[in-house]
Amino acid sequence: MLDTVDRILSLGSDANTPLEYRIPYRVYNLLLLIVSAGTLLTAVLAVTAADQLYFAILNISTLIGYMSALILMALKFTNAGRFLGIGIATISFCFIILAFRPNFTGVEFLLVGLMVAPIVSFTRAETTKIVVCMTLSVSACVLSFYLSNVTVGLFTVSDFEIKLSYYTVVFLLTIFVTLGVAYFNFGYVRNFLALETERRKTEEVLANALPDLIAQRLKKGETTIADSHAEAVVLFADIVGFSKLALKMSPRYIVDLLNLLFTRFDRLAEKHGVEKIKTIGDCYMAAGGLFGRVTSDGSEVVELALDMVEVCDEMARSTDYPVQLRIGIATGQVISGVIGEKRTAFDIWGQTVNLASRMESTGRKGQIQVSESTYWRLKERYIFEKREGLVLKEGEEVTAFFLVGRA
Repeated sequence: MLDTVDRILSLGSDANTPLEYRIPYRVYNLLLLIVSAGTLLTAVLAVTAADQLYFAILNISTLIGYMSALILMALKFTNAGRFLGIGIATISFCFIILAFRPNFTGVEFLLVGLMVAPIVSFTRAETTKIVVCMTLSVSACVLSFYLSNVTVGLFTVSDFEIKLSYYTVVFLLTIFVTLGVAYFNFGYVRNFLALETERRKTEEVLANALPDLIAQRLKKGETTIADSHAEAVVLFADIVGFSKLALKMSPRYIVDLLNLLFTRFDRLAEKHGVEKIKTIGDCYMAAGGLFGRVTSDGSEVVELALDMVEVCDEMARSTDYPVQLRIGIATGQVISGVIGEKRTAFDIWGQTVNLASRMESTGRKGQIQVSESTYWRLKERYIFEKREGLVLKEGEEVTAFFLVGRA
């Protein structure tokens, strides 16, 4: 039951919603639940105790409006949901004033809640929306009070109906005050914010260290994550002559250079839907086809490689140091998984990974060398130069291809 209520209170927010918006959303959803409960109670009593079908229909219509506001919140149309809920409450309030005045029904007490609702439902950054809501609500209420003093009520009500309305208002106010005290007095908000802050930090660490889908699986409780991928495309990119380059530069410059270069690579990998695996010294490792994010031929990985070469050429032109890459790509089956308890890492293994590494180490500076399996998948879209008789350090002779350009 409590989990259901918490899910309702969380409508409109998710893990990416800033904390300053989550509390107003929860408070607003709480208000909607309270007024919905009061409206439903009034509709039931109007039929069973007062035999006022018309009044019950009006309350059911109002309840539908509140439920629509909750649906909008669930669909992340938070502005529309909040304006709709407050607008319906204002219309309902004004209608009751016009319908039952000059009889005192206690509904006047709800004016305070109506004025407070915009303040607690929006953040400080949404001042304009607060002002708009309060201006429209106050204007409508003032007009309704004025008209109620110069006109006769739309309905003739009995003493019992007046008491029914009065007790309903008292019921709503009692719930509102009780829940408000419990919500704030017992430190729920403070604890909620602290927990949310820590949870967000944890999620940010996971998001930076692990692929999104892997992080989601870990959060759901999976302890061992191991998968096989039949058509992965693995890329290794190494900075040519980096060791000699490092001797000429200060440690600070080296770190800044690598950070600048690998940050650009990270953005390119995200752009092409390729998963960054890790960096090993001055070597950058990425892979496609792991989570269904690239096409079966692996062209996105090749496009990433071409962009990486272009970035290095651009950097070489803008600095005093020539930065060139040697890139190797191979396609085939790999195994992926998460290892370690401390500094948990996502990695991939297999012969395809080894072959991609060899394609890089035996390649030429400024060029992209691909395996034969990669060539056959991409030969219709790109121009390749065949390289025969390539002997790997294991003694195995393979056929490789240099990527010349797009077809």
